[in-house]
Amino acid sequence: MPKINVYLPDELAQAVKESGVPVSAICQRALDQAVRRITAIRSAALADLTREDLAATFPNVTARARDAIAHAVEAAASAARPWPAPATCSPGSSPRRATWPCASWS
Repeated sequence: MPKINVYLPDELAQAVKESGVPVSAICQRALDQAVRRITAIRSAALADLTREDLAATFPNVTARARDAIAHAVEAAASAARPWPAPATCSPGSSPRRATWPCASWS
């Protein structure tokens, strides 16, 4: 099984050590839940879901949050504007000052 480093503030790391909580199991479960949520949100954004569909898809999300998701998806769909034209980045230039997307970022 691959290893992933998780960095904690010193105080939290000390408290975790003292409490003896199973860090690996807790991190695995939290990351699994986060991946599932992100996957569901992305699939909802790509689908033509109604607000009722969102309630069924995200039963643990508040109605206000589901409305915000629905509004954001509707606004993005209605805007339907393409990405801005790629910026020209000269060698040695700072991509932070360029407009997204910048070829030198890749």
